[in-house]
Amino acid sequence: MQDSMRLGKRVFYPFVALFLLFWCVTITAGLAGGACRQAAIETAKRLIYCNLSITVGAPIRAIDVAGRGGLVYGERALVHAMLGDDLAARADLGRALYLTEGTSFRDNLVRRIAAARNDPEMHPALDLLGLLQESN
Repeated sequence: MQDSMRLGKRVFYPFVALFLLFWCVTITAGLAGGACRQAAIETAKRLIYCNLSITVGAPIRAIDVAGRGGLVYGERALVHAMLGDDLAARADLGRALYLTEGTSFRDNLVRRIAAARNDPEMHPALDLLGLLQESN
């Protein structure tokens, strides 16, 4: 009886630890991704939140078949564009387009980029909408 209880504890505790680790990673990536999309937050801070969401959420994106992770890359592309970093913005937008290809999130990404294109705060040197039209 004692051996079966020990075996149960050997299986139960690692399972609980892995579940809590996965839960913490998921919650952190989700909350940081939400802050990344908040236009009311200062642009430099939004970049930090986007980077945190992308970094912490990397293991989740490995199993993400829906393409949800591409939206964070799209938001980070907008943040880079607002900061004037055209090269990083184009790289992130390309990654976002790749991750959302063939998914329902692609339309969300295209609408978000198109709406941001009309925003006067956007860096004028970056033609995100033109890049989107080339990729479709």
